[in-house]
Amino acid sequence: MTTTYKLLTIPFWLAALLGVLGCIITFFPGAECAWFSVVAVLSLFGLFIPKIFYRSAATLLLILSIIAAVHGYQRGMKYLANAATRQSAKNDQNAIAFSDPINRFVADYPNREWPSIAYHATGVPSSTDPREAIAKLRQTGIHEPPITNLALIELRELHPRDRLAARLLTNHVAALVDTEIGQRIVLLRPSSGDWCYHVYDAK
Repeated sequence: MTTTYKLLTIPFWLAALLGVLGCIITFFPGAECAWFSVVAVLSLFGLFIPKIFYRSAATLLLILSIIAAVHGYQRGMKYLANAATRQSAKNDQNAIAFSDPINRFVADYPNREWPSIAYHATGVPSSTDPREAIAKLRQTGIHEPPITNLALIELRELHPRDRLAARLLTNHVAALVDTEIGQRIVLLRPSSGDWCYHVYDAK
């Protein structure tokens, strides 16, 4: 075997090594396409080696590498399509969440001047359903801001994912109400045994 043919065996054995490694390495979806494409190119060198063993092995390695590369390409395209679908669904969920007045209020709450906010007692024990506090406010009205008519749209216990918002809003209940001055958020919290409230704009 001449020196030239001996040199041709080097990329062939490298291709064989990469092919074996490619069978045991866990790839990022689609990465095996590039990996086995390199194996396929290197295996071509084996076709120029006179010995039938090398040519047969190179042919088999070439075929298997092409199959693996095509499979990797398909897996990569499927992964990208699924990722795009998940991102689109996430964006839709974020858009829906942002369109919800209570969610917007909770997300913006840490940015408010919360230490200076004054809460007012409803006279309803905090051991009762917070809907009772809203019902009381419907009867008595709200003084700050002046509201005489309010209708409950939604009442929700708050469990924010944001750590700061969760710390600030622990045991709080938000009520979205419709009033003569537009929609408002009535934030209820237990204090001194009663439900106390503060009114915010429902931006």
